[in-house]
Amino acid sequence: MGLESVRINDKYETYNDPSVDHYSSQHHLNRRRKVNPLSTTTANTLNSHHYYCGSHITASNLSNGNDFPNASNYSYLWKVCKERGVLFEDPYFAASNKALFGKKESSNSHKIFSSVVWMRPFQLVSRPKYITEYNPNRRFDVEFGDGSALLSSNQPLFHATSILYSVPKLFDRVINPLQNLNPNNYAGIWKFRFWKFGQWIDIVIDDRLPTYKGRLLFMQCLDGSEFWAALLEKAYAKLYGSYDYYLKHCFTAQTTQDLTGGIAQSFTIASHERHIIHQMIASAVPRSTLLSVCINTSDANSPNKSYRLRNGLRNVCCKGEWNGAWSERSLEWDHLSERDREELTIRCRTDGEFWISFDDLLNNFTNLDLIHIGPDDWMQEISLHHKRPWRAVLARRKWKKGFNAGGSPSHKETFHTNPQFHVHIPKSGPNKLHVVVSVTQLYETNTELQDYSLQSIGFCVFEVPPNTIRLSHAFVSNNAPLDITDFTTTRESVTFFTLPAGDFIIVPSTDKPNQETKFLLRLFTDESTNIWEVNDDNIIFALDSQIPKIVESIAQPALLRQIFIRYGPLDYVNVVPQSYCAFVNYHNHQSPRVAIAALYGQTVTGVSNGFRPLVFR
Repeated sequence: MGLESVRINDKYETYNDPSVDHYSSQHHLNRRRKVNPLSTTTANTLNSHHYYCGSHITASNLSNGNDFPNASNYSYLWKVCKERGVLFEDPYFAASNKALFGKKESSNSHKIFSSVVWMRPFQLVSRPKYITEYNPNRRFDVEFGDGSALLSSNQPLFHATSILYSVPKLFDRVINPLQNLNPNNYAGIWKFRFWKFGQWIDIVIDDRLPTYKGRLLFMQCLDGSEFWAALLEKAYAKLYGSYDYYLKHCFTAQTTQDLTGGIAQSFTIASHERHIIHQMIASAVPRSTLLSVCINTSDANSPNKSYRLRNGLRNVCCKGEWNGAWSERSLEWDHLSERDREELTIRCRTDGEFWISFDDLLNNFTNLDLIHIGPDDWMQEISLHHKRPWRAVLARRKWKKGFNAGGSPSHKETFHTNPQFHVHIPKSGPNKLHVVVSVTQLYETNTELQDYSLQSIGFCVFEVPPNTIRLSHAFVSNNAPLDITDFTTTRESVTFFTLPAGDFIIVPSTDKPNQETKFLLRLFTDESTNIWEVNDDNIIFALDSQIPKIVESIAQPALLRQIFIRYGPLDYVNVVPQSYCAFVNYHNHQSPRVAIAALYGQTVTGVSNGFRPLVFR
């Protein structure tokens, strides 16, 4: 099918695109399964309870002999549990050592792990709470337990959650604060949301938590009666197959992406020149980007520490305070005027925030992480409105063997067959445009469920003459790329850079030809630009509108249909007002090219419900 994506207000649709194949980590739960009767001797059963007595429900006994429905269907499971007066037990992430270590169930012989007891919140405290009063301006009152430190000095979820905690709307999307432990609603089942390959997926768990001598073993709230942090970590461990796997193989930027859906970048400070780090921070701070620095150590007795960069530094999750230059009572403040001192003090009043010099930042921290937040989330998150929003374009595509999997630029005979995306930066705009380019390949989080290998991926940027339609074999043979990333076997390849006015073509590719996999391309820019795809099957249309204007209906599908049907038979027109875009699917391959040639740069009136006309880019 010929597909073009009609983009409005530089927004992108990531949830309900009917023209793409969605992928979920819950796909393994969709297979139809035979029912196994519920064992009457379930380990760690709840023999007495404030509200229930001894009854439990698992996925294997919900359907009375019929095949069990999707185990990620939270509403269905909760309803059945409430109707039967039982507590949920998750058969896909059972309360056992396999949840701790995956297939390597006995890989850690420490006495703590040989004495784990799985307990529900009501078994640990008499009056448990899911989450108490939420205040993003206070310090992050969470700690990791003895089991976390024994498995790894790296605590990716702990640090990522401390960053997420400062952006309330994004935090609520992940943890769903409307969940609670009220006995009228309680069924022992919980739901959390994580971002995976361009869409949000639900992870459903029970609330049996690993404990040792009556204490939670992993991440936990300082208030012992509050359980959102421990439950969030169990859901995240399920996403990756086990506590052991996520603690040892995930890293902070990746986990922050799983929690926010942003584009993640991580830099080792010592590996970059001073001016590069300064340029990165100076470019990111005024834009819709979350920044954090951390101190990574391999010493389990000296755990990693994480700080969020805002006006100054904010110690979001660690005990102790900075006592060097520009600390609260340092001599450097005496050299400022009263006015400057007052202004800086006002900007850094939140608990845990402090100022630090750039040189001390470089000397005391090991890693810098950037999480670029897309315009949809910027619009929802009030705490980010003092920053400039990114404009965004998204495309889901696939490298196909013998068709468009041309390999890296070193393969000059086939490289030009790769998917290509044209970026036009008008001369009437600013002198330079900040651009974030991300190529994410299809990946599997729980590798124990599916043997899934990543390809070596990257992308390059060519500067081209204005009238260039596609990179040809001759052009690639005679012109070097303006920029090229390293080709690495990672799930995402990202670059944050600036471009002058002109025309550029971005080419995502695998390292070697004929390697097949799906990929997700995301382009963030800080100014309005013209971006379109120049492949035979898929053409991107953009409708120019202004952030952050919100309209309930950007255009009627019937009116858009009248415009596009002139250029060929249509399969459908699907308007997605909440994301300011529409998807138009033609019946043949030729029509998208004809439509883009006819409509590019044209203004169409009468279809925007009283708002500004639609301008096709």
